[in-house]
Amino acid sequence: MPGPSTIFILGKSYGTSFHAEKWLSLDVCGLMGATCSWGVHIYALIVVAAKLLSNSWIAIVIYVAFYVPAALLAMASLFKAWTTDPGAVPLGARPLTIVRRASSSSVGSNGNSESDASPSLTSRRAMRR
Repeated sequence: MPGPSTIFILGKSYGTSFHAEKWLSLDVCGLMGATCSWGVHIYALIVVAAKLLSNSWIAIVIYVAFYVPAALLAMASLFKAWTTDPGAVPLGARPLTIVRRASSSSVGSNGNSESDASPSLTSRRAMRR
């Protein structure tokens, strides 16, 4: 069942709900931020190319070799941040129950390390509270 933040485009669901097939942030603030960021990058590319490169071959080479690739990488990063899941916890996920100590080298009578039989570090911290 799709959530309220899911839309359907060409048979695929996009949005931020657990049931969306593809991640896409569609909130108003996010769309305004993405539009402003993309606009600033595209405007900077156009202004630098049209106004600041004045028939200087060295400036044109530096612009094409360094500035354009950096701007394209920045725009690709913005796109990936907009369309990539930031790490939401899936439905039905369970926490890990065994946490082993890095310094534990003693072995118990059954062949397992003593840290296997003892409660995990996180559960001991939780018991103290």
